[in-house]
Amino acid sequence: INLSNIQGKTNFGRDRYRHWFHSVFENNCHSTSPPNLGVPHVFPKNLFDGLIVEGLPEVQPGLANTPANTAPIVLLLSAFSWLPWPEAKMLWMLLNLLFTLQIPFLIIKLLPQPDVLSRFQKLVIFFIFFILQGTRIANWVGQTTLFVFWLMLITLLVRRDHKTLAGILLGIALSKYSLAVAIFLFLLLKREYLILGLSLIVQLMGIIVVTLLGSDPFLLTIGYYLRMIVHHNTLPGIHLASLFTANNMMTVLLALVCTLLLGFYFWRIRSRLRSTAFNTGIILSFADWHLLSVLLLWSLLVVYHRAYDSLVVIIFIAMLIYGLWQPKWWGVSQKVRVALSLFLVFFVGVMSVPASVMSAVFPASFMPVWYQMVSYTMTLTLVAAVGLSAWLYSQLQPAHNGLFFKANPRA
Repeated sequence: INLSNIQGKTNFGRDRYRHWFHSVFENNCHSTSPPNLGVPHVFPKNLFDGLIVEGLPEVQPGLANTPANTAPIVLLLSAFSWLPWPEAKMLWMLLNLLFTLQIPFLIIKLLPQPDVLSRFQKLVIFFIFFILQGTRIANWVGQTTLFVFWLMLITLLVRRDHKTLAGILLGIALSKYSLAVAIFLFLLLKREYLILGLSLIVQLMGIIVVTLLGSDPFLLTIGYYLRMIVHHNTLPGIHLASLFTANNMMTVLLALVCTLLLGFYFWRIRSRLRSTAFNTGIILSFADWHLLSVLLLWSLLVVYHRAYDSLVVIIFIAMLIYGLWQPKWWGVSQKVRVALSLFLVFFVGVMSVPASVMSAVFPASFMPVWYQMVSYTMTLTLVAAVGLSAWLYSQLQPAHNGLFFKANPRA
């Protein structure tokens, strides 16, 4: 990576800028409201490198300047506001690269028996995660997606032995509610009420701290976040509602229908949910992987998401690779296994398709069409993937070495 070349790009770190700019504003204006509401400024401000800031930074073209996450992450990332923007941008880029490198390790560690995968298969999971469009874009624009996904995986890893830590980590992750809601629902199905309660307390404490630091009332601060959530769901993205951007009623209807279908699905498999159990040394059973896959893919479809959030599909991809390598998991024919392998190749291709780099191939006038084609294709492919995950769950075989299902899975 040519860091000097990246540093000069005007839109590099675009989404990270929103947190840095807002933190500089909030630290000096003592307000939780967006920077365009005109509250008094308090300057000068001394940065870590000795620079004295006499006024708010100018809004740079092409960079976002309003926060898109809730209080806990905003508070954590406010530490970057004590650095000048170029240094803050590069530090966050390095942290995102570290998250990118560690996430595949965490995913493999979460598999029921990771040692049954060969080194080559593990490298395939690494390689696929690195080439996903979501991973590439999240690193480029400086999104918090990688950090939140990392927190979600750590939460799953420590939830059995360190519930307090798991609750705190999930509470921070919920700052990007659209992504972490899948883990919240998964833990709800697993009746991890202590972890869930702690996570909500973290969110509440974050809002209280932001309110105390600022001048806006508590309820007004909550109102800002609610307005932010509503606003997000009117934006284009890869969620189902983006197919009907001109119809707000369709947006609500699609989210409701998808949620009802998900609820009906979990009601149908309720006996399996009750019978799924952990084996000694196993963090997540293979049945749990199916539930995680369904919930993550569902969240991508019903809540506002841009392409950078699609990197969580690595859970679905790892599940397919792991299941296809061991015939004992699914009671399907060889022809079906071949079809699953072909779908896996197709799915990875769609989720890794080039985006802005295609401007070197297509004329500028065609690029908006290309972006829309890619977005629509990703959305429809995600619909197929969530259906496939649900179906594969129904094809799980009875217990193998106690890895899942104490009771009859067909009950």
